[in-house]
Amino acid sequence: MFEWRYLNIAFLLVLFVSFFYTSWFIFSILLFVWILIAYFFLTIKNPLYGLYGQVLLMPFNSLSYADFGFAIRFFHFSMPLFILGYVIHCIINNKKIVSASKLDLPLIFFLLVVVLSIFQSFYLTKDSFVLRNAFVNYPFIRSISRFVLLVLLVIFAYIVREIASRENALNRIVKFHLALATILSAFGVVVYMFYYFGSTWTLNTGLMNNNGFPRLQIFFSEPLFLGNYLLSSLTFLLYFLVSGKLLIRKVLVYFMLVVQLLAMYFTFARSALAGLFVAFVLIICTDKYFSNKIFNFLFLKKKYRIIKYIFISTIMISMLFFLYSQISSAVSPRSERFFSSFIRLHSFYSGLNAFKQHPILGVGFENFVFYGGPYIISDITGNQILLNISDTNNIILKILAELGIVGLLSFLWLISTTLFVFFKIISCNKRIVFLTPIFASLLAITIQMMFFSHIYLLHLFFLFGIFLTFIKMPPAVSTQYLKDKPINS
Repeated sequence: MFEWRYLNIAFLLVLFVSFFYTSWFIFSILLFVWILIAYFFLTIKNPLYGLYGQVLLMPFNSLSYADFGFAIRFFHFSMPLFILGYVIHCIINNKKIVSASKLDLPLIFFLLVVVLSIFQSFYLTKDSFVLRNAFVNYPFIRSISRFVLLVLLVIFAYIVREIASRENALNRIVKFHLALATILSAFGVVVYMFYYFGSTWTLNTGLMNNNGFPRLQIFFSEPLFLGNYLLSSLTFLLYFLVSGKLLIRKVLVYFMLVVQLLAMYFTFARSALAGLFVAFVLIICTDKYFSNKIFNFLFLKKKYRIIKYIFISTIMISMLFFLYSQISSAVSPRSERFFSSFIRLHSFYSGLNAFKQHPILGVGFENFVFYGGPYIISDITGNQILLNISDTNNIILKILAELGIVGLLSFLWLISTTLFVFFKIISCNKRIVFLTPIFASLLAITIQMMFFSHIYLLHLFFLFGIFLTFIKMPPAVSTQYLKDKPINS
């Protein structure tokens, strides 16, 4: 834009002067402001570039479980600017800002229930445990601030839908997401290899979580969030191999898959691995040609029968040993993972206890943290432990505790509508590409959320926005995503 050129030159001159004649703090603030302004004008010019910026921020926006108050991230500044820049772009170019979808009604109803639950914050007991040393630590203010963030993420999903609906935009968005996930995974694998071969300095970089035993987390605040993020990418790669519909070269798909699977394994996130397994089964089952081909090769063809039986037996035995090791580590007090299972059991109990106190509308949106402790309990070994549980570690229990029965029913309405829309689209046009891996990612993330309940994940709403793209995609665009037609790159 012509106006931006002069503003950009002026800002660069100010940055140049401040670099030599001011402190590093002032220079950093000015640089931060210049990046935000540049991003804002870039979004006005082309919202697709703004969306690339949000995809880049996905690994950096996760909040930790025990975030009292409202931790500030760069995402909190860039997201409103992205939305405002997109709206201005649509107004200037006389384009529709957002369009309706079949999920609007259950989604709006769920948000209304969240608003009603916020008023439950006034009825919290005064002796609830919390460090009330910040304004946003008060229950009502905490609920309002988190609700605003949730609304911004929902608006972001609808904007993703509008941008991805444009011709050839979805291809580039998915490629960019896969490339970024692969680069982050490769970096994480290298970091973990340094640790594995004796370089303990990696434990002090913040790239690994050393709570109990070293786990890879890269730029996320928890290893679980890294596993959750990789679920949004791995399903695409698995689908490309199963369906034979490739956006990129097959060699690159194999490379991306191996690197991301290694990064996923080094997170040691059992819930993420369980979600990935379910997603893989869904992808195979929805592609009848591939599933029939595997079945015929393994069970009907007599060639290499003994080798195939040995192969199948080895996989089954390995899975049984893996399940046994995971279950034993979860219940054995001497295991490093026992404490994690121990905490989850008590978080489930705390969630049910909070639900019993306010069963209709819950304790208020994002206010379970005020009911989560402290508890002094004894573990199996007899040691006394002080627990302050800030999360229910289960999305269903979180909704029950914070939104009550009404919130759970509204959430189930949203989930059932999503399932209905997915199967209806698949039954009408079974050749559509992308819809299956997107739904598989959402399903895998939902399964993982049975063991943690953090919803402020940018990649989650990014996937939801792409899913909305296929609900009402223009015919001229939807024909690009048929299995028997090449995808333009």
